[in-house]
Amino acid sequence: RRPPRSTPKPSSAASDVYKRQNVNTTLKYLKSKNFWVSGFDSEAKKDFTNHNWKGNNILLFGSEGYGLNYQIKKNSDFLFRININEKVDSLNISNSASVVFHYLSTIKEKS
Repeated sequence: RRPPRSTPKPSSAASDVYKRQNVNTTLKYLKSKNFWVSGFDSEAKKDFTNHNWKGNNILLFGSEGYGLNYQIKKNSDFLFRININEKVDSLNISNSASVVFHYLSTIKEKS
């Protein structure tokens, strides 16, 4: 017999979140702990570069072509779009995240 696999133990700060099973339940919990939930969706109206990125932020990215599901949008404090060339329908998640993370790291360096 093989010994049972060990499961990773989260840090105590993350243990409450780790125990949550549902993404939307987790988002509600984190919002109660002073986190801002920002969703990125191609149909959103607000450009993410025109936002004050202070405080604790959770970034959620929708899938290419489908975006974020309704419940995630509903539980987001902000919905943002990434301005892209009109000839491009959408970005895949890795490209979207790269654009946003690069921008956020640039503004943090300036402050």
